[in-house]
Amino acid sequence: MGSANAQPFAVEKVSAIPLDLEDEIAGKIGDLIRDNDGRFYLTDGQQNTVWICDSEGKLISRIGRDGAGPGELLRPGGAAVFENKVIVNDSGNSRVMIFKMDGMYLDDFRLEFQMTSGILASKNGQIAVNSLWGQTLFTVYDLCGSVVGSRGERVPDQTVG
Repeated sequence: MGSANAQPFAVEKVSAIPLDLEDEIAGKIGDLIRDNDGRFYLTDGQQNTVWICDSEGKLISRIGRDGAGPGELLRPGGAAVFENKVIVNDSGNSRVMIFKMDGMYLDDFRLEFQMTSGILASKNGQIAVNSLWGQTLFTVYDLCGSVVGSRGERVPDQTVG
């Protein structure tokens, strides 16, 4: 057996924001992001939705619902915000969903791989999706779903089987 050395670190809580979803019940929160206006986006893999809350934690709206059709989600694995769009990694359906900020479904595109675990959007609208199975760590798409590149070559023993 080998040994591992890790650098010690400390986490300090600097603030807490109570989540107020009114009568809704949160399930399994998988990701939390904040946009430039202070809104929070929480992906909920149990409720198959994205909760949008204001900077005080009060529910503004909900994006998506359970399913596999347009505007429906299955185990959302992350969210990103670009301009006036919310981009969701719909990991259970192996696709990326694009919504307006008010939750209206705009578009989606299929991913070429399964077991996605995260999503990022760049300032120019490119979308990077992380895969636990793919040949690369990230595949980069444009907003129409065309592959524009990849980043991070995976060595054979890094793939989750």
